[in-house]
Amino acid sequence: VSQSRYLRNWLTSLPVSLASMSLWKGGRLVSLLDVKEMSMHFGGIKAVTDFNLELEPGELVGLIGPNGAGKTTLVKIILGVTSYDSGQVTVLGLAPRTQGMQIRGQTAIVHQRSGVDAFLSVWDNVQIYIRLRGLEVTASETKARELLRDFGLEKVLQQPMIMLSGGESRKVQIVRALLLDPPLLVMDEPTASVDPESRRTLWSKVRQLTSKGTTVLWTTHDLHEMAFPYRDWE
Repeated sequence: VSQSRYLRNWLTSLPVSLASMSLWKGGRLVSLLDVKEMSMHFGGIKAVTDFNLELEPGELVGLIGPNGAGKTTLVKIILGVTSYDSGQVTVLGLAPRTQGMQIRGQTAIVHQRSGVDAFLSVWDNVQIYIRLRGLEVTASETKARELLRDFGLEKVLQQPMIMLSGGESRKVQIVRALLLDPPLLVMDEPTASVDPESRRTLWSKVRQLTSKGTTVLWTTHDLHEMAFPYRDWE
C-alpha cells in the first residue's frame, strides 16, 4: 500500500489524560503506534510501500483501501504476526518483530477470519476467551451478556458457532474484543456481513472506548462506513 492508494481518514481525536495514558521509553514520550517508511513485499508484489502512520492515545482512525490493498498485511505487521522488509514499527513502545506476543497480549483484536471454535456454543466461546485473556470471570460474564444482548445475540447463546450466519459469527468476535479495556483496539473490516443496527451499536461502543483513552484502528474498503458515524454524531 502506498499512501496515494491507501487513504487514512482521521475521524476524530479525543483528548485524554497524558499523565495516565502516555508511553515513556528511554526517558522520552513515544507514540502508541508509530510506523515510519515501512515496506513489505511478497516476491515481486508490493503489499505495503513506504507507509507512515502515527497514533496517539484516544484516537479513532479509519484506514481505507480497496480489497487487496494491504490493509490486513499492515494489521499483521502491527501485531507481530508478519515481519516487514524495511522501515520502523513500534507498538505500545514495543517492537513487533521481537515482541509480538506482548503486543497481542495488550491489544483487543477483531480479525477478518474467525478465531472461534465452530463446534462450541456462542457462550462457551465467550467463556473460553474470558479465561484465556485472564479477565475477572464474574464481572466479564456480566459484561458479555450485556454486549451479546446489545448486538442481538441473546437468543443464540447455546447454539454452536457453525450454525450461525456470517454476520452473527462476526458479532461474536466483536463482543469478545469489547470485553477488554485495552490501550489499542485493532479491527480488520469488522462490519463485514453485519446488519446496519449492529454497525451503529459497534460505533457507539467504539466511541465509549476512545473517550476512555483507547486508540482504535479500523480498516475497511467502504468509504461510506467511515463517513456515516461522523456525520451522524455531528
